[in-house]
Formats: sequence, structure tokens, C-alpha cells
Amino acid sequence: MHTIVEGEPLVIRVSSVIIPSATMDYFVPEKLPQPENYLESLVWDREKDIDTLVEMVKQRIIYDHRRVSTGCIR
Repeated sequence: MHTIVEGEPLVIRVSSVIIPSATMDYFVPEKLPQPENYLESLVWDREKDIDTLVEMVKQRIIYDHRRVSTGCIR
């Protein structure tokens, strides 16, 4: 049986060999932040849309670079 201690990596013993695994520290808020008024909610929605667009552009650039590097351009 393994004892899990908060903040320490989990160590698994297999055939007397120690295999450390990564730890993951995360924070789960008790209550998600909410906009205080209508204008703030509009700003938050716009920021979320911009973040989504930026991520899509980054993924497309990576995809295009990969196609160029492998010679898959037609």
C-alpha cells in the first residue's frame, strides 16, 4: 500500500527499483469569479473570444510549419 503525502512526489516501487512520478500542485477555487456588472461580463466574454482566437492562430501556425517542414504543401 502506498502512502500519499501532500506536496511530496509519489514514489512507486517495482522490483525494488524506485520510480518517482511527477507531482501536480493545483488550486481549485471554492467559488469561481463572476463579473460584477454587465459591462464587465461583456469585457470578459470578449477576452475569452480573443484568447480562443489567439490559440487557434498559434495552432494554425504550428500546423503550417509542420506541413512546410515535411514537404506536404501542394
